Amino acid sequence: MNVQLQQFGIYSKDLKEHKFISFQKGKLNIIHGASQTGKSAIIPIIDYCLCSSHNRIPKGIISNSCGAYAINLSLDENNLLIKRFSGEKYKTIHYSLSSKSLDEIDDNEWQITDTDKFKIYLNNLFGVSFSEIADEHENNKGNPSFRDLIAFNFQTQSIVANPNCLLYKMDLAEYRFYLRRIFDYAIGAMTSEQLYAGLKKQELMEKLKELQKQKSRHESYIQRRIEAAEPLLYKAIEYGLISQTEINISDTVNIEILLKQISEKNIGDIKFSDEANERIANKIHNLINQLDSLHFEVRALKQERNNIEELLGIEEQNKEQLKEKCSRLEIAEFIRDFCKKNSSDTDVIDDVDNLYNNLKVVQDKLIDANIFGKGIYESKLNRIRKQINEKTEKINILTKNKDILEEKIGTQSLIEDLYVKIIGGAKKIINEISEKNDLDQQIEELNDEIAKFNFDIDELRQKQLTSIVNKSNSYVPNFAEFDEIASFSKEDLTVKVKNKYSSESYFLWETGSGSNWVAYHIATMLGLHKHFIYKKTPVFNFIIFDQPSQVYFPKVNYQHTKDFDFNDEKKSNNIDKGFSDLECVQEMFKIMSKAISDNKLKKIVTNVAEDGTEYETEKVFDSNLQIIVLDHAGPDVWKDKEGINDINPLKEWTLNNRLVPQSWIKE
Repeated sequence: MNVQLQQFGIYSKDLKEHKFISFQKGKLNIIHGASQTGKSAIIPIIDYCLCSSHNRIPKGIISNSCGAYAINLSLDENNLLIKRFSGEKYKTIHYSLSSKSLDEIDDNEWQITDTDKFKIYLNNLFGVSFSEIADEHENNKGNPSFRDLIAFNFQTQSIVANPNCLLYKMDLAEYRFYLRRIFDYAIGAMTSEQLYAGLKKQELMEKLKELQKQKSRHESYIQRRIEAAEPLLYKAIEYGLISQTEINISDTVNIEILLKQISEKNIGDIKFSDEANERIANKIHNLINQLDSLHFEVRALKQERNNIEELLGIEEQNKEQLKEKCSRLEIAEFIRDFCKKNSSDTDVIDDVDNLYNNLKVVQDKLIDANIFGKGIYESKLNRIRKQINEKTEKINILTKNKDILEEKIGTQSLIEDLYVKIIGGAKKIINEISEKNDLDQQIEELNDEIAKFNFDIDELRQKQLTSIVNKSNSYVPNFAEFDEIASFSKEDLTVKVKNKYSSESYFLWETGSGSNWVAYHIATMLGLHKHFIYKKTPVFNFIIFDQPSQVYFPKVNYQHTKDFDFNDEKKSNNIDKGFSDLECVQEMFKIMSKAISDNKLKKIVTNVAEDGTEYETEKVFDSNLQIIVLDHAGPDVWKDKEGINDINPLKEWTLNNRLVPQSWIKE
């Protein structure tokens, strides 16, 4: 679908008056004029009408004076009229798909909806719809939208010469994420089915990641439970529920087997033996030895901690004393300088030098103390505190295990002790381990499902990117420092450039010079759109450049005057291959004009002469690309100039002829 901009307009606050600006399809439309006349508001107005979730229309005169905004998009043979209101009605959309223009439609011909529903309508209309392949019951929030593709239509004043950002709103992480997601689809490297599959895969990958995190947390928990189960296992040995001479708690596979055996036992399996009691006693003895050793280590660490804390206190006192000495000796520097300047009037210069040297020694000691003293001690103190915490935690675990092993039946019944504490405890741990097995199965099933959505488009993507780069290189201005665009990076959503005879390429931000940045912005956008038109993608067929000449002139806010001569605006240096400012700006308009011409449809048609003979001629149709330039540069720059064709010059915007009529502005 060929989507170009026919009109945009504004309505007065009371909605009784309106002002419409018309453009021509397939032309280089130029709005020129002074600063502060409303030119830069055109992009946010169009974006707002296209269901932007944020109103970026400039605050002040425009937002204070306007109650609604409208655009007229040409869609092949029809017009899509969109009106969106400001203020509290910002979610209300009026629209109409007909042959009428904004100035022809009657109030009763508008259809009314809200922005969310209208986005769905536009996705279907522009062919960015996934309803035919998506599950009707699934939540489609966040699915690709025509809104993602608008990044290719606007080059705002802050973007058109930006070294760090090539596309509209790509300086914002959220929009960059959405465009990366739909980029392969936009350039024709991926079908809608593949894009949908990719999105489903992405959702499943997020789910898989969460399951893997859950599994990791569960495994850590099970490991702690197994370690804490050591006394339970020894109790089971004591009751004869398992025949095991020693428990290796690090052998988790064997521990799981033992716990499974215990969980399947009953009261008839109890067998008391002296040998089992002896093993329990030996284990308790080992635990006591471990606890004694740990208590000794903790006491030693605490003593070392106290010593370091005491040293830090002394260190702080020493620093305070050194500071005090420094303050007393500071006068020495002043006296020394005075004596040297008046050496004929004093004979104490040697004493003053000695005093000054003492000051330097004290200052050096203070610096060393600041750099090497406290930091080393504090680092060691932190390590010791960490060791104390770790060993204390281990003491608590071992103490708990010892207490469990030492616990006797007492007044509790044997059945309660057996079932609740031993067999019941083992069953609980086994059930928790089985949850891990459930997670493993879910992860395996999810991996199988993800595998269904795997497809390789790397080769096709590279082919499309190469095509875009080749097309873009035909629009690189002659004044650009680097001869060609080397590559387009999907991940960075920008280009790298190089010279023809060099193998090394550079990102825009590495090249320097605003003239380079604007050159490659223009070339890349024109190359992208030539590719989009050839591939018949859903991207709109227009580009709006806001003040591309900003890196050349004016140097201040420009207002047209009769005696202003752009030829006098020469560059202070010849970094643009000797081109003057005027020639560079004209070069921009020339390559835009070339892009308009390159995207004209040409067909060989058969004609019949009066005598009945047939002959063929080439018929040239309107261009499939529309360019709108908002700039200070006037007709003396681009009108009737060689190589600058297909122009639709709009009336100059001045302070008396600006976007918002003077009668709408409330003082």
